[in-house]
Amino acid sequence: NQILGNDYQTLSDTKTVTNSSNDIRIIFKENTSQHAIEQILNSVQGYIINGPNEQLLYTIGFKKSIDTQHAFDNLSLLRRNPQVVFAEPGHGLLENTQLKGAKP
Repeated sequence: NQILGNDYQTLSDTKTVTNSSNDIRIIFKENTSQHAIEQILNSVQGYIINGPNEQLLYTIGFKKSIDTQHAFDNLSLLRRNPQVVFAEPGHGLLENTQLKGAKP
């Protein structure tokens, strides 16, 4: 694993949860247009952090800083979209859940 950017944090950091820590991994149906993907992401104020990779997997974040529960609410909305094949919490969101004792 490589650490990119300034995402390194220690437990003593006083920073609040940032939008990059509440990432979601998502795969859209193969025939989904770029315009449709943008509309879906705009509906949850999301943006593409990374992707798509070889498996058509995107990592998305949120334009506004949101808490863990709000990120899971957005995840539920994305999962209900017929153009979404797969959506799961990203590594940062899972870590926040474990640290705060939140339930996905």
